Amino acid sequence: MMRTTGHSAKRRCEVSISGPGSTKGGQHGQGMVEYALILVLVSIVVIVILLTMGNQIANVFSNVVAALG
Repeated sequence: MMRTTGHSAKRRCEVSISGPGSTKGGQHGQGMVEYALILVLVSIVVIVILLTMGNQIANVFSNVVAALG
């Protein structure tokens, strides 16, 4: 509920324009690109680790399965 003190209530209308030069929309897009780059970097690191240590990791799991079974 809005209280008025004898004067008619005035409402403000703020308009935000997101154009190519806008910083708010640009920052959102920049953040998404940064997350994508981090995801790609982490994926590459995981792939490299699995390629170099894959056989050793498989041996560890085989030993655990043999010990349990």
